[in-house]
Amino acid sequence: MTYAIPYLNGNVAPHFARAPEIAIVDDSLRLLDRIAVPVNPSQCGSKKFWQQTLKQHQVTAVVVNTIGSKMLNSLFNQGIEVFSAPRKQSVADINAQMLTPVTELSYAKAPRKAHGGCCGGSEHSHASGHKLTQVIPASFRGFKAIK
Repeated sequence: MTYAIPYLNGNVAPHFARAPEIAIVDDSLRLLDRIAVPVNPSQCGSKKFWQQTLKQHQVTAVVVNTIGSKMLNSLFNQGIEVFSAPRKQSVADINAQMLTPVTELSYAKAPRKAHGGCCGGSEHSHASGHKLTQVIPASFRGFKAIK
């Protein structure tokens, strides 16, 4: 079994898709690789990177602290096992006895925004061509030229 773990400063990161790195470990929980997640202005980009990484490394299980409902549902649909680890758990000290299987969507956090989800809303733009909605405060009068 190959695990992917959201990684932050040696610990399981507090939120799955927002982790700056991904630790790939084997079934003995030995570190195989650490992968930097590219900085992306939208969460959609990092979620897509996670999906690509899981596929590329043939990950069969993930370890989480907190995870969103859409990402958790996606993992379940892919047949990837999900386990929760104690908060602030060191990746180096993880063992199978401390991992709790996650088997229901009720474990997940509800999305913060109700705009239709990742790449489903119209508030932001991606290379896929979604429309960008510009928000300008009423007090904005334009830019002044610097002389």
